[in-house]
Amino acid sequence: MKTASFRGLLAAGVSFGVICAFATSVSAQTAGSNVIEELVVTAQRQAEALQDVPIAVSAFDQGALERSKIDGGPNLVLAVPNVNFSKGNFTGYNFQIRGIGSKLVAASGDAGTGIHLNNSPLIANNLFETEFYDMERVEVLRGPQGTLYGRNATGGVVNLITAKPVDTFQANARAEYGNYESMKFRGMVNMPLGETFALRLAGNYLKRDGYGTNLATGNDADDRDLWGGRATLGFTPTERFRAWLLLDHFEEHDNRSRIGKQLCTKDVGPANIGAPYSPVAPIAQIQRGLFSQGCLPTSLYDDSAFGTVNSQATLGGLFGALGGFQTGDAYAGKMQTRDVRDIESLFDPIYKAKTNIYQFNAEFDVTDQMTLSWLSAFSNNKLYTRQDYNRYLPSSNFNTTPNPVNAFAAAPIPGGYGAIYSLLFPGGVINDPQNGPQNRFTTSDISSGYTEQWSHELRLQSDFDGPLNFSVGGLITKYNATGDYYVMFNTGTGYVQIQNLLNAGNPNCTSGPTCIAVDPSADPTRLGHNYYDSYGPYRLMSYAAFGELYWQMSDTFKWTLGLRYTVDDKRVQAHTVSLTVPGARPDPARAPAGEVQGADRPHRLRLEAGDRLHGRHAGLCLLFARLQGRRPEPAVQPRRRHRPRVGDLRAGVHQLLRNRHEEHPRRRHRAGEPRGLLL
Repeated sequence: MKTASFRGLLAAGVSFGVICAFATSVSAQTAGSNVIEELVVTAQRQAEALQDVPIAVSAFDQGALERSKIDGGPNLVLAVPNVNFSKGNFTGYNFQIRGIGSKLVAASGDAGTGIHLNNSPLIANNLFETEFYDMERVEVLRGPQGTLYGRNATGGVVNLITAKPVDTFQANARAEYGNYESMKFRGMVNMPLGETFALRLAGNYLKRDGYGTNLATGNDADDRDLWGGRATLGFTPTERFRAWLLLDHFEEHDNRSRIGKQLCTKDVGPANIGAPYSPVAPIAQIQRGLFSQGCLPTSLYDDSAFGTVNSQATLGGLFGALGGFQTGDAYAGKMQTRDVRDIESLFDPIYKAKTNIYQFNAEFDVTDQMTLSWLSAFSNNKLYTRQDYNRYLPSSNFNTTPNPVNAFAAAPIPGGYGAIYSLLFPGGVINDPQNGPQNRFTTSDISSGYTEQWSHELRLQSDFDGPLNFSVGGLITKYNATGDYYVMFNTGTGYVQIQNLLNAGNPNCTSGPTCIAVDPSADPTRLGHNYYDSYGPYRLMSYAAFGELYWQMSDTFKWTLGLRYTVDDKRVQAHTVSLTVPGARPDPARAPAGEVQGADRPHRLRLEAGDRLHGRHAGLCLLFARLQGRRPEPAVQPRRRHRPRVGDLRAGVHQLLRNRHEEHPRRRHRAGEPRGLLL
């Protein structure tokens, strides 16, 4: 890693920084002293010395975080034992404590490790993106904590405790500059407002260039541009009552890479499958590609690991074969650069995140030895990421004339499929609204989400002088999440455009009984059936009662008895993936609650021997039949109203011709030339 922090550059004498602090309080560790004050934690929801807590806990104050270079959640693995952190392919991550985390990719899948801000649970959070600043402590509790924190704490809890307002004026500022144009600013100001109020403002800003390069665009890859701000208002009207209100905002908009480089040893497919492939080379090539796994299970340390996937084994590659766009593997002979930070994407990754958190905490000392507390929190989280799916470019372009082995070769098209192909895809260019006009295999994906969460916790805790103490509480959590995972490939759109021209007369239609809707928006809106969209709104309503009873049997032995009762009501709206299915999916927000018109209809394959096909699997069935050297048999009884009519086909071709003529007005039809074809 070539980057250096301000501290490292300062040692080399080539840095610039500003560090200042103003405070009336005394530092925990004075200059030149080796004595560090006792660290007080709230791992058991009350202030205790760290060495007195009978829990496996690692705690860091702001100074310890900076000394250990723990800038954010992923860096906790540097200083906390039994902790692993990994990022998934989508918007989530897996923070594991003692091997327990969240490997399930599902909206309704709960994490096994609780992420808390000031003791309040955050189901959707920015532990992966945000940086730690103006923290009182970061506590990592290892082992089950459900009887202390309510839910989803089987593996443990990460509790981020922000610094609270105090009754003295304090301020500090810190600036860092490093290579890769790295700039980091942090600051805080604490202001007492009269006898009962105090306000604390804190902020953080980070901007740097990417450590890698996008070899296709020449721009930096994986840069950072993010900031966060926090305001906390403290209220202490009496000695027995205290409260604070917190507003926290985080925002990021940059080219962060959502995932790392994906290594692959190409699988060209088995040499045979118990019987030889077709003696016809183009057919044998497709047959072998269909049985490829894309990548082989080999060592990551082998030179071949920097290869590329066999596109014939992907869904986009399948559509490329069905439409005759691609002959063989689009990435044949392609190797990735060995620099793990460099990518080769048609466009730079897009990463946007925005989070708002509002918290209110009130504590009342019922007696000198019992405290009643109420913690209420609301948060909303938006996340949008878009990137090249494979992050390397093809080694060959699309065919300017279709591969003879395709799903439409025998269709009753005037002039043959080649004429339609040249009209729709001049020069092999597919005009895909989501990926733009490209003459080569292009795929991209979008992972996005929006969440809202309410939580209320009421707790009663004792601090008796005797051997027995207790902590009991209740927690209500309401959580709503919605989001999409889109995979957009131009071969799929091209295949749909062919279907639409033959069936509906308009390659880019958006409605109609025989139309497979093509979404015209660059950012998909769930309208189209020309891309893959996994969409399922999720709602959680959770109620929990929990508590612990403590018995200090001796000075060196303590019993803890814990109990928790939780009721989770989870509901997911299941929406069928409608890739290449005739119809259009309307905006679910406009549909009746729990209902999406046209999205959940059962789909049946309709096939007529020797005719054009409908449905997601129809083209594939026809292609397999041709590869086996026989004609396809009807899957169900023919339904004549779905058979393409010659008049519709001619009308569609004529309209396409008129559109092309308007773009090229000098073109004229020769006498005797078919009106619907450009040869």
